[in-house]
Amino acid sequence: MPNTKNLAATYPLSRIMIWALLFQLAWNWGRLVAVFKQGELTGPDDFLRLHQVQNWMAGQGWYDLSAPRMFPPNGADIHWSRLVDMPIATLIWLLDLVFETETATRIATILWPTLLFVGVVVVVTLTCDRVLKNYNRLLPLIFAALCVSSVFQFAPGRIDHHNVQILLFSLTILGLVARDTSWGDYLMGFAIAFSISIGLDTAALYIIILAYLAYEWAIGHDGNGRGLVKIALAIAASTLVLFILNFPPERYMEGRCDANSAFYATGLWLLSGAFLLMAAFSQMLRFESLQKQFLIRTLIGGGLGITAVVTLLMLFPDCLNGPYGALSEEAKTRWLSTVGEAKTLPAVLKQFPSEWFRTVGYLIAVLLAGLYVLFSPKYFSAKLVALYIVLVACALGTIWQVRILRTGIYVSIPFCVIIADMSWRALIKRFADTKILAYGLQFILVATLVSATWSWAGTLIMGDDNPKSNVVAKAENSPSSFKRNAPTQCFASNDYKFLAGLPKGVVMTDLYSATAALVFSPHTVIAGPYHRNERGILDVLDFFETDTEKAHALVEKYNLDYVSFCMNSAPKKENAYPKSWMAGRIQKGDLPVWLQEVSPNGSVVKVLKVLR
Repeated sequence: MPNTKNLAATYPLSRIMIWALLFQLAWNWGRLVAVFKQGELTGPDDFLRLHQVQNWMAGQGWYDLSAPRMFPPNGADIHWSRLVDMPIATLIWLLDLVFETETATRIATILWPTLLFVGVVVVVTLTCDRVLKNYNRLLPLIFAALCVSSVFQFAPGRIDHHNVQILLFSLTILGLVARDTSWGDYLMGFAIAFSISIGLDTAALYIIILAYLAYEWAIGHDGNGRGLVKIALAIAASTLVLFILNFPPERYMEGRCDANSAFYATGLWLLSGAFLLMAAFSQMLRFESLQKQFLIRTLIGGGLGITAVVTLLMLFPDCLNGPYGALSEEAKTRWLSTVGEAKTLPAVLKQFPSEWFRTVGYLIAVLLAGLYVLFSPKYFSAKLVALYIVLVACALGTIWQVRILRTGIYVSIPFCVIIADMSWRALIKRFADTKILAYGLQFILVATLVSATWSWAGTLIMGDDNPKSNVVAKAENSPSSFKRNAPTQCFASNDYKFLAGLPKGVVMTDLYSATAALVFSPHTVIAGPYHRNERGILDVLDFFETDTEKAHALVEKYNLDYVSFCMNSAPKKENAYPKSWMAGRIQKGDLPVWLQEVSPNGSVVKVLKVLR
């Protein structure tokens, strides 16, 4: 590592951005080629996002987020925000001026996550600048780039909204450590409102952050409440603008609990109102005794917060059951319980033992590292206390739902940077005459703080939880040079070439191939893994895992023309469809009399025609 003096000049943000781009190119070269050659995105949600963008660019209304070619005859109700579609559509439109539309689209799906990754690296670096001086600015890049979440969420083809949420969460954390500036609180307010307007991934962490701001007011760090006023105004104004952008007037009073709606907008406005009242009472709540001031302010602030929550639930009582309260117990048991990102940590640990090392082990390591930093007088600050509280909240929230970790883990990076900085200063002093040893020891320490190291070690020590046996790696209709991003799925354009050439019809696909079929073919599908279309999800499950009579009844219900089956994911389907009646018969070629295989031998996606 270089001398720690004047490192901001040695590594300006422009250079950090270039290094981030080079890392993205080198690390994801195979994925980049797969996206460019075959349009292979990383998962079902990315295909649905692209389908949503394409529908909008083809003339679908701004507020119309339905998927007309899913869940016939009325189309699927999709709960996503149009705001994430805008930059992707803009990139496609600009690139379309130079390239063919298909090429422009594929380049856009490479550029968008790359731009977001660079943005996160810059924001994390600026956050570390606020809590540490004269440190090696390459460290935030290393920890951000080798974060397990970054490896997947910013890969080429990852255009779902989760990487946007990571950027917005990082901006929130930057605002939290920059409260002593004129813009910190405003940045926090905007980022929180924007994040909730496009998804609820980290809503629980934002509640903790807002509670901490109230705590700072109670202990007198924001004694006059000016910070509360700034963040309240930023949240209230941003929520209003984003609400208008997300919903037409006729839907203003719609209180859906599973996504941004009047419910969440009202909640943010109520909390903003509580902050404004707390600030207004600040002068009245000044006491010589700090203990008395803290107690009274806590009681009043807590009372206002509870009043806001009670008022919200009185206005929207259906949301007492949570975002998935409208789902039936059957749908929760048969489908939602199998969705990885919606699982609790105990459920994930039971299914994937290596996560004891990858997740629990790493969280314990960074929590201990953060605690060590807090007890170091040289590095201790109120900003780090705030970050540590959020880090603890992330660890606890992961127990409730593992998806919190993929975003919240970025708050650990400043602590990892500080530990690395502390160790380097000690090592270079201890081994001044043998710098090669200092470099080697520093490399080992930095590697132990990287989350990807724990992931790789977990696989090495405990084995792969998802062995890739029985995968159709090279089918007759796939180019031999093509290396898949998702080897156990069917996400490449060549996989659907035969299906796309058939006359338009209604096709029964498994849940996780449905959106790829939407993008790569003109057909209508029954359902993807999107909870507002519960009946479609259950019908897909029924078709593949129940008896002949029920499957044939669904053929008649939807007037099916085709059935497609991803042979690459056949081993996974044994878990998705436990009884595996139809899935098993299709895999073996033992078809009922009303199905006929029409796809070429060795096809990755087996296509069956419904006979009538």
